[in-house]
Amino acid sequence: MEVPRVARHEVSTMLIKFSKNLQLSDIPKVPVNIATQRHAYRIAIIDNELFTYCDELRRHGFDITELGDIRDFAAVAEYPIVACDIKDVGKHFGTSYEGAHVIGEIRKRYPGKYLIAYSSGVFGPTYKTYWDSCDICLRRDGGFDQWVESLDKAIVSTGDPVHHWKRIRAALLNSDISALDIYLLENAYIRSILKKDSFHLDKAIQKVKKSTSAGKALDTIAGGLISAIKLFIHIAG
Repeated sequence: MEVPRVARHEVSTMLIKFSKNLQLSDIPKVPVNIATQRHAYRIAIIDNELFTYCDELRRHGFDITELGDIRDFAAVAEYPIVACDIKDVGKHFGTSYEGAHVIGEIRKRYPGKYLIAYSSGVFGPTYKTYWDSCDICLRRDGGFDQWVESLDKAIVSTGDPVHHWKRIRAALLNSDISALDIYLLENAYIRSILKKDSFHLDKAIQKVKKSTSAGKALDTIAGGLISAIKLFIHIAG
């Protein structure tokens, strides 16, 4: 079927705009200084009980927020790192997989987040799909040093914009978004970081969302992507 002239013109205009083929390698590497930047990465704890090491982690510079047992997945939108207990969590979502289900749903909506699962229980092989959604699984009683080390690793990973985009790109490729749209989003993502202005990415997202096949898929991750850009800009100064 012939592509309508207006659509061809719009695509051509966008391609001209992004005629310089930006590469992820164009993004300057900004080393993460754990000692001074822990406070810059907001960490959410999902747990039906008080988190044991909360006060100690805060004294070590981590920005910890206890969300309790969430009722809405949007509650984690502004947190690049999310730690979730498995046992007795997720009661508001009617699932027998408890916190594992919560983690799986967060991954679908926010593919760029660093997700930590923890529990003192033992779970069967039916949970494997949910474990695959996590970046790391910890024992609830594994000790304070385990949490410090794991959260520091989470911050290093979260602070890498190239790694972050690769995760987002993988999610986009598994959706109905076209290769051309992903190319345009990637260029806008890189441009926003280089120009230190989320406007470029936000504008590209709005253009891509006008596509009937791409709008719904992109809606689920757009907010998290813009939040990530703002974090990278803030960290880079």
